[in-house]
Amino acid sequence: YETGNRHYAHVDCFGPNVEFATPEGGVVRAADVKQGSVLLGPDGSQRIVQKAWGGEKIMYRVVYAGGEFTCTGGHILCLRVDTPVLPAQAGSQGEFVVASVVLENGVPALSVASFESAAEAEAHYDAQSKAPVAFEITVEQFQQLPETVREHIRMFHAETLEFGTSTVDLAIGDATQEEVAWAIGAWLGSGSSDGSFTFQSNSDEVVSKLSAVASKMGMHVHTNESGCVVLSSSAKADEAIGGCQESNVFSAKLSELGVLDAKNIPDSLRRHSVAVRSALTAGVVDANGSCANGQFVVEQSANSELFSSFVWVLRSLGFVCNVAESSLCVKFNGRLADTLPIASVGKRTTALVPSSTSVQFTVDSIGEHEFCGFEVDVDGLMLLADFVVAHNCPGHADYIKNMITGAAQMDGAIIVVSATDGQMPQTREHLLLAKQVGIKKLVVFINKADAIDDEEMLELVEMEMRELLSEYGFEGDTTPIVSGSALCALEGRVPNLGVEAIHKLMAAVDAWIPTPERDLDKPFLMPVEDIFSIAGRGTVVTGRVERGRITKGQELEVVGYGAPFKTTLTGVEMFHKQLEEGRAGDNMGALLRGVKREALTRGQVLAAPGTIKAHKNFIASLYVLTEEEGGRHTPFTDNYRPQLFVRTCDVTAVLTHVRGPNGEDPENMMVMPGDNVTMKCELLAEIAIETGMRFTIREGGRTVGTGVVTELTE
Repeated sequence: YETGNRHYAHVDCFGPNVEFATPEGGVVRAADVKQGSVLLGPDGSQRIVQKAWGGEKIMYRVVYAGGEFTCTGGHILCLRVDTPVLPAQAGSQGEFVVASVVLENGVPALSVASFESAAEAEAHYDAQSKAPVAFEITVEQFQQLPETVREHIRMFHAETLEFGTSTVDLAIGDATQEEVAWAIGAWLGSGSSDGSFTFQSNSDEVVSKLSAVASKMGMHVHTNESGCVVLSSSAKADEAIGGCQESNVFSAKLSELGVLDAKNIPDSLRRHSVAVRSALTAGVVDANGSCANGQFVVEQSANSELFSSFVWVLRSLGFVCNVAESSLCVKFNGRLADTLPIASVGKRTTALVPSSTSVQFTVDSIGEHEFCGFEVDVDGLMLLADFVVAHNCPGHADYIKNMITGAAQMDGAIIVVSATDGQMPQTREHLLLAKQVGIKKLVVFINKADAIDDEEMLELVEMEMRELLSEYGFEGDTTPIVSGSALCALEGRVPNLGVEAIHKLMAAVDAWIPTPERDLDKPFLMPVEDIFSIAGRGTVVTGRVERGRITKGQELEVVGYGAPFKTTLTGVEMFHKQLEEGRAGDNMGALLRGVKREALTRGQVLAAPGTIKAHKNFIASLYVLTEEEGGRHTPFTDNYRPQLFVRTCDVTAVLTHVRGPNGEDPENMMVMPGDNVTMKCELLAEIAIETGMRFTIREGGRTVGTGVVTELTE
């Protein structure tokens, strides 16, 4: 979802011991992630944590080559099929078949084409795209796939990361940044700990390259019969004591980088350009390690900080690193050695072998365990500690919670469907939730109409949407449906499908969705959607005013997630304008006096003092969605723990049956999909809630039921 120019994603699916990579080259456990923590995204940019929370859910263990992590069933996996089309082969009935993995509504499926002759099958195979197929599905969706499909699916490591322009210039004299980076890498990997630049090398290529770089820096290289190589500012071998124990340009550069007294790869080098990081890596490879079984082994048992930072750089370049922590040894592969400017011919041609960044994995349910959730900016893509891209939460399943929040603030809605795909499973869920939060009128926009040549296809999509609208209680026969293309509008082409269609859409919105009547006479209440700290001003919360009105200087009470407390409204802002008053229906920012950001959380409410209380226990009337409606396919019983969404809250609930007057159980303890049932709800946190309020319950990335509060029990 978006607030202003900032994008956010909720991550509500990791076990507490899962480790993430950080931009500084370290790792952080999910349990230690908190507001302000900085994580690393697969695009090389930061992901800043806005808030963190925890709870318990049904968890799964994902095990892959080199690691594992735990997550919820709604966790979205970033996956890939490297070989989507298999060569032609003979079938069991004398036919010839070509099997391929294709995406059907975003979910992989096995497709088999049959041919009478081998030539036809081979021709079909040759005509198919062999490019890897990437997609995103939840853990639960993956578990439901046939084994014949799952065996082709892999997780994958991050590709080369770009960090933008570096502010550190490594050039010395006529030596380029890349050449100096290689020399720094050779010094880091030399194994000496006394600050001198001396290492053993029997490679003429390494000595020759170092000599050339030294000459450009205005320095000299000396060797002896035992293979000892020394970089020095002195032209005389008998006066050379090692370039970093002398006062010279190279030692000055190392001192500037902060590595002269303690060997490591500083952040300025870890986040430098790809070319500099590649050269640095090549220098370490040239100065240290050995070749074994087609892989290069680097040992840094004496300096774990240097070792871990070197592994981080390798992974940032797209190498797959499997680390044996007991010996601090890394075997890396993943790209051809030609991508690194390695001087040693032997190491360049045999040490690194081409290898896929894909990894096989398995998934198993491990029952109910703790999870850690947090909210990050940019998106939900983050790298695990070993740079596996195993997670992407900003898919439909996780944005639904934001859709619920957004829809709860709307007076009407535009629902968008694709002309090429028609209604999708999430279309039904969006309509269900829109109805649940009180949206009575909406308009349909059929997008991508420019990609359809057959007018009947558009008519079919419209007909299906009208049937679906009627099914969910909207006015299917009369709801305006407009066809067009957002892309055409942006690019200024095909006016009848572009700009004119958008104007037609907005005219339909104005005509069909009535101007709402605002509830101005009731006490003020605004659910907290987002929180900001503004330097020099204080803390601002944003949200849509649900009822009443408020003016600057009035007292407010913050209710929910802990004991209520009072504050004073010192400012009202809407659309970058300072106002004196906020009213029901306004999306406003409220500047609060004397409140720290840490005291506030999404899901609280700002209210007139004494007008609403927080509760943890209530009785609710529930409807449990059927599998056909996108809900559960199995029943549940007492102590069921879904996530409950109401206003801007997202909180774990424990559902139990209402007992009889003497504590007797109901006749049927099983709650089946499609049932209407009354249950007791106990929340893990107190929230501001009232009788008559509607809410949604979700589990494993899907909506499983809706309900209404019928009685507050405390």
